[in-house]
Amino acid sequence: MENRIKIDNKYEELKEREEIYCQCLNLDDFGYLTYPSLKYTVYNMKISKEFKNKITQMKNDINELKDKLNKYKGNRIDSKKEIKKLDNIDGELTALLTKDNEDEEFYETYLIHIAKRADTLKNEIAKNVYTSSSEQILKSRIEYFLKCEKKFLIFNDFIQQLKYFFNI
Repeated sequence: MENRIKIDNKYEELKEREEIYCQCLNLDDFGYLTYPSLKYTVYNMKISKEFKNKITQMKNDINELKDKLNKYKGNRIDSKKEIKKLDNIDGELTALLTKDNEDEEFYETYLIHIAKRADTLKNEIAKNVYTSSSEQILKSRIEYFLKCEKKFLIFNDFIQQLKYFFNI
């Protein structure tokens, strides 16, 4: 499946993340599907899960760093200022997580509906419309995730600096 969707990623820093999302476009680890037409719904769930995992990982790092900063007694950094920056990042991550939950539910409903419609009509035109629109949805979602990943690079740089400071 991933061979059919071409992502317009021009950033070398995001190639690894692009590959991870594209690897989600298979059913190897999912098992048997009773209705093969639902494969695009499964792909949507898998890419969304990968995106949420990335956010969760960053939020865990933020919580760990906030704990360290709250306990920090030195004067080399302003812990209140750093906590505020981490709170801002955490807020943005929470907003992205909320948006993705809404988007995932919307696209899941849509993909199930058009799969059912294509199965009901049982003609080549319906199948082609279903396939092309489903692939376009997945492509646009991955491209959106990669845009978010650009932000994550900046967030992660800040997080890594603090981790380095605390030798984590």
